[in-house]
Amino acid sequence: MIPETVRQELAGGFAGESQANRKYLFFAKKAEEEINFAPSAEVADLLKEVAELFRETAEEETAHAYAHLVAMEGVHDTLENLKVAFDGETYEYTTMYPASVQAAKAAGREDIARQFESTSSAEKRHAARYERMMQRLKEAYARAN
Repeated sequence: MIPETVRQELAGGFAGESQANRKYLFFAKKAEEEINFAPSAEVADLLKEVAELFRETAEEETAHAYAHLVAMEGVHDTLENLKVAFDGETYEYTTMYPASVQAAKAAGREDIARQFESTSSAEKRHAARYERMMQRLKEAYARAN
């Protein structure tokens, strides 16, 4: 049994490491885009090194996040992982993003509201895909037994 205080620390670590991974991958992409406009070969070479640095660090952050998730007992068998993913995507499109849309609209940010709406639609598609895959896998297991 993991004490709640430790579980919260692991969850915070997982969130931070996961966000760092994504952020560093975006930073690497930006550095790679800037290579095309580098004022010299030296700057272009350094930008390539920066992109590599960000990508390498992102991979390490992934390893840290995975270790935290495993310690939280957050990795299960594949059917359970599909259920967790389905539940998460369903929460996002039914609860989280509708609230985000309303908050953005209330703040007068229709552009951000549209972004949230678009993301919500994608999350709904993700949930449907996970649900279909869960069903297919359950049926395949049943046929195998």
